[in-house]
Formats: sequence, structure tokens, C-alpha cells
Amino acid sequence: MEKWEQDIMKHVNRALPEAIDDRVSVTLTKLKRKRNRSITLRLGALVSTSFVIIIGMSYFSPTFAESLKSLPIVKSVFELVGGVDMRRGSELLLTTELGQEVNIKDQVVTFTESLYDGSKINLSWTVPSSDPNPWAFSENIIFAIDGKRIDSYGSNTSYEKLSNGTYAGTISIPVEGELPKSFMLGLLSPDEANTYANIPIVQKGENQTIDIDQVASWNDIQVEYKALTLYPTTTELSFSLRNTDSIFWDYQVIDDQGRVLQPISVGGRGYKEENNFKAFFEPFEKTPNKIFIRPYLESRSGETKISGEWKGKPMTLDQGKAGSMIILDQKLEDGKLTLTYKVTGYRITEQIDRIWLEDSKGLPYYRDEPPTRIRGSNLFQMTFSNVSKIDSIYIVTSKYNTHYLKDLDVSVEVK
Repeated sequence: MEKWEQDIMKHVNRALPEAIDDRVSVTLTKLKRKRNRSITLRLGALVSTSFVIIIGMSYFSPTFAESLKSLPIVKSVFELVGGVDMRRGSELLLTTELGQEVNIKDQVVTFTESLYDGSKINLSWTVPSSDPNPWAFSENIIFAIDGKRIDSYGSNTSYEKLSNGTYAGTISIPVEGELPKSFMLGLLSPDEANTYANIPIVQKGENQTIDIDQVASWNDIQVEYKALTLYPTTTELSFSLRNTDSIFWDYQVIDDQGRVLQPISVGGRGYKEENNFKAFFEPFEKTPNKIFIRPYLESRSGETKISGEWKGKPMTLDQGKAGSMIILDQKLEDGKLTLTYKVTGYRITEQIDRIWLEDSKGLPYYRDEPPTRIRGSNLFQMTFSNVSKIDSIYIVTSKYNTHYLKDLDVSVEVK
């Protein structure tokens, strides 16, 4: 065992108060989601609202009008393909309708909405079905605030293909420092020779910052916890590291009822001997009286394997302390097996990807593509090819243990 692993095992699993610890256990196995990637980003019930950009859309571009035909009339791109934070912002009516068509290196991109509540800048977009590389534009732009290039930021793009072939996606831009309440977001060519677009951004929603000002140490590494900021769409933890320039652990943020927030992303940058980071989580549904921050490491602890034979009832696969996976349906057609499933737990992004098939000899079946979310739901699908019959295969997922680094634990009273 490596030294760092030995040190970890000395400090794992310190108990919270009994009531909290019991509630955490329940959360990790039964957590129900009512709502459902910088610097490098890492991981990790929909309320229908009017897609009001449809009203008076005659003055929008023909491309934008055509792209809207593939969207459910009461849904926005943020609701269809966005993460938990974007869907939350759409539910709370914090989005701003755009409908702005932009040509970026011969690629037609239509920005449909923006979302900014003081944390990350989020844009939703569509590109035509004929586009061979729908996210290519994100590699050909840099950003500016009111004409001034942003020197320190990260971005992440994700997308899905709609029923008519149109691609719809989102781009998320965390920015260092405080921004104005309203500004123009410039989309520039990397050499700054061309300005592709200026997109108006308006902050909507209030936020609360809770100062932490605590320093914790583990194995000569110091973590300075600076603040928690509660935004309508996200919970942001800001902290800095000393004596290391990277994070090899993750964080749990837990309220005083034991509810574990779903992580969204984490990123940071170095400055001299101090490295500053921000970790983003889903928002609190209700502001708690006390918040626990628990750094942890996950280690693979084996597999859960069940027969692929479908008997018409949901099948649950244990994923260890990460949570569980529930197979809700199977469809075998022309040698392709499609699984429909959901996951419960606090590492949703990773959990949905930890699934594969094996034959009776343990040989794997390779998936056709990464998991896709069924629009308007928290359900996912994954398809495997060359499957002749399901009674001779096994569905497999990884199990994980959680090792808490007790010396880095902090708690915060919310005033």
C-alpha cells in the first residue's frame, strides 16, 4: 500500500453526529431528485415553463425558427439538455431569451438563451442537423466582457441530438472575479481579429455569501476554505491549496438534515505558491442552519453483476457508497440492446457511465456511444451491439467505497 493510501486509512470515516450520519446513509442510497463538464472542469422534477421566445419569433432568423420546431413547445434548451443547475435556472425563470444567429468559421450557431445568476455564464445553442461537428465552434472562440478579453476562465460544452436531427447544447463559462450586473459577452476569434458576436448578459436572482475563513491541514497540504456562495442555480465553494497544485480528492457538501448535494464541476488555477479553486454543486432547496464540508476519495471496491434476462420488473445494481443503478426497461432489436435506467446517489454524472455488459465468459460488449438522457426526464439510455439474446449476458456496474479525509473536514454555521 502506498504511503498516501496508508495516511488516508488513518483518517477515514469519522462520524458526523448520529442523526446526520443516518440521514447521509439514506441520502446516498435513496436520494430523490426533483430536478435533475476550464482551468479544467471535472466531475461530476422539471417544472414546465413557457418558452416565450416563440412569441413574436417572426423577427428571429429562419434558422432559429426552424430549430424551434424540434423543441417541445413548453421546454427550453436548458431544460432539454442542461445540467441540474441550468434546469433549475429555467424553472426559476432566470433565463434571458436570445435567438441570436452567429457564423463562426463557416459554422452556423444559434444562441437561444442565456443564464447568469452571478455564478457561471451559461448559453444554450442549436446547430443544423447537417453540421458534422456540432461543438466545433467552442474550440474556435475566446470570450470578452464589455470588449475586454477574459484572461482566466474555463468552459464546457455538451449537446444532444433532437428528434429532427438538429443539435442542441449548452456552454458553461466560469469566470474569475466579480462581473457587472449586465454586460456584453463577446465571442472573438482566438487571434482577436474577428468579433463573431456580442451577446447581452443580465444577472437575475439574488445570492448569499457565507464566509468560512478556516484552514485545515493533511499530510503537509493546507486547504484554506474561503467561502460558500448560495446562488439560485448552484452552491459555490471557494478554497485555496498550499503545498500542492492539484486536487486528488473530491468534496461532499451536506446540509444539517444529511442531504448530500450533487456535484457539478470543480476547477482552479495557480498563482505563485497558492492555487485557487472553485467547486460547484447543485443549489440547496432550503437554506440550512449548518453546512458540513467533507473531502473524500473514492476507490473501486468491486462489481455488481446481474443476469440480463428481463422479467418485466426493475432491476437494481448496487454501486457501493456512490449509490445504485436501476434498470427500468430493456429493448433488443436487430442485435442492439438498449437499456433504460436511472441512478440514485450523489455522483450522478459518473454513476450513469459505470455500466457494461459481459457474456458468460466475462468478455465485454462495447457500447455504441456514451449514455444519453431522455429529454425531459432523469432517465438515461445506453445501447450495445452484437447482442443475440439477453438470457446469456450479464449487466455489470462498478462499486465504490468512500474514504473521508477527516483532517480536512469543516462545518459552517449559516447566519
